[in-house]
Formats: sequence, C-alpha cells, structure tokens
Amino acid sequence: MVRKRLSNGRRAGLASALQPRFAEVRVMANEECAHCGVLITEWSTVAKRDGKIFCCANCANAHMSSQRASAETATG
Repeated sequence: MVRKRLSNGRRAGLASALQPRFAEVRVMANEECAHCGVLITEWSTVAKRDGKIFCCANCANAHMSSQRASAETATG
C-alpha cells in the first residue's frame, strides 16, 4: 500500500481521513438564554439587550416586559 505524503510531511492514511478539517471544527455553545435558560446553539436568532443574551426576540421581549412590570409594581 502506497501512502501519499501531505504538505506538512505527514502521511495520509485512515486516521488523517477521519480527523475533522479545520473548517469543520465548531465552538461548543456556552451561553444560555437570560429568559428561558435554553442553551444557545443557533446564533442567527440571538437577540442582545441590556448586556444580556436571549435565544430569540420573543424571549428578549418577554424578559423586558417582565422587567418593566416588576419595576412598575415596585413603584406602586
């Protein structure tokens, strides 16, 4: 069996074929929605308000509405 040498001097084989390419490596999610607590994995739907991260605009709006309601209740 003839193995091809890669540009970095290593030999191409089964192990190198199974390794993820650099472009395929993804960062694991480490943020949670400030309203519902779900782990954020899809960043295209994220909403950021007042320094907090929300999984979607619905959670951001619900959180802001609840903050306003509690502030109004506290002031009477």
